[in-house]
Amino acid sequence: FAQNLFAVGGVGSIGAEQAHASLEDLALAFRQSGAAVAVITGADARYGDQAEDAARALKQAGALWIVLA
Repeated sequence: FAQNLFAVGGVGSIGAEQAHASLEDLALAFRQSGAAVAVITGADARYGDQAEDAARALKQAGALWIVLA
């Protein structure tokens, strides 16, 4: 969903949307992507439990902007 939403506005993405087994895997994938912006997507019920930790891991991995979709 988010990938298509951004594409409509002319914003490209790197790779497919995917889930990561751990925050360490998430941070590693972000660092390897070379991106400056990260988009956190997921089920609404999981945002409260995981979004803050994911954002923190992405920030530590170098994300300049983090979008919660």
